[in-house]
This record gives sequence, C-alpha cells and structure tokens, in this order.
Amino acid sequence: MKSIKINLRESDIKFHEGSRYIQIILDTEELIGGYKVAQLEYSFFSLLKERIIYLKKESKKSTASNYQCAFRSFKQFRQNEDVCLSEITSAMMKEYENYLKKKNICLNTISFYMRTLRAAYNYGVDEMELLSENRKPFRKVFTGEEKTIKRAVKENVIQELLSLNLTHEPILELARDMFMFSIYMRGMPFVDIAHLRKDNMINNNK
Repeated sequence: MKSIKINLRESDIKFHEGSRYIQIILDTEELIGGYKVAQLEYSFFSLLKERIIYLKKESKKSTASNYQCAFRSFKQFRQNEDVCLSEITSAMMKEYENYLKKKNICLNTISFYMRTLRAAYNYGVDEMELLSENRKPFRKVFTGEEKTIKRAVKENVIQELLSLNLTHEPILELARDMFMFSIYMRGMPFVDIAHLRKDNMINNNK
C-alpha cells in the first residue's frame, strides 16, 4: 500500500512538472508568434521617418533630404496610405515605377527614389531584422544611371542674366547670384554651396 502511494505521488509530481514544461513551451511559442506578427506589421512609413530622424541627428542633412524627397514621392503614390514592410513587393515597386513614368519623371530621378527606398528597406530587413528574409522587391525596377546629353548655356544668355535688374525681386536675385557663383566656382554643386562655412574661404593662401 505504501509503495502504491509513493508511486502515485511520483506520478503526480511528474504530471505537474510536465504540465509546467508544456505551459513554458506554449508561452514561448506565443511570444515568438507575437514577435513574428510585429515583424510582419512593421510600418514602412515609420521606418522611413526613423531613418530621416537618425540621419538628421548624425548631421547627414543631404542624405536625410534625399530620404524626405523619396518618402514624399512614395506617399503620393500610396495616397498617404501606409504599408507594412512585409507588403513591399516587386509588383508594388513596379507599379510605383510606372506611376512615376506616367508623370514624366526622368529615369535618373526614378532611380534616385528607388535606390533611396531600397536602402531604407534593406536597413529594416538586414540591420533591424524586421523580416526573416530579404525578398529583394526592387530587383525589377530601374536603379541604374541613364546617360544624358550635356548641354551648355551660351555666353549671351549669361550676360543677359548678369544685366537683369532684380532689385525688387530678392528671391530671384538670390537664385541668380547662386547660379553665377556656381559658374565662377567651375560648376560647384548647389548642395556644396549651401554647406560652405566661413572657414572654407581662403584669401591669398592665408
């Protein structure tokens, strides 16, 4: 009789231990399942906003501006309707590319938008691990560079610009002056002009 009681007690202990382990497994699976759902539902718009904020904090204003331009264009395409990272597909990006072409956006600008959005997507998947795999949704869209014909402004046009009296149009006057400064600096890009500081100016090598 004593032996039966001991065996029953041992069985009861094993049963409770088994139940506890099963509950641990179920809880773990629930956590993993919740994590996977969170991954699938991560907002692409939120990811872009986070990248823009981060780039600004890192003083990478030019790159942040690139992200903002691409984000603005993609939002217009989506009509401000957000999309989960998991829903970004090659079909969607091809549709976005066609949308841009119908708006007569040049190929190099399309490539610029696509490469910027791709960088954000890859960061979310590869660095933040928001998806279990990189589906490469940008593989079917144009991300290269189209060669363009170089066009030169004739000297008489430059002279006309210089002779314009824009005293009462300060915004146009500033634009003209920035353009002329770029020419004098042998084609310095505007973004470099915008970031010029006083200590960048050198007078007689001093």
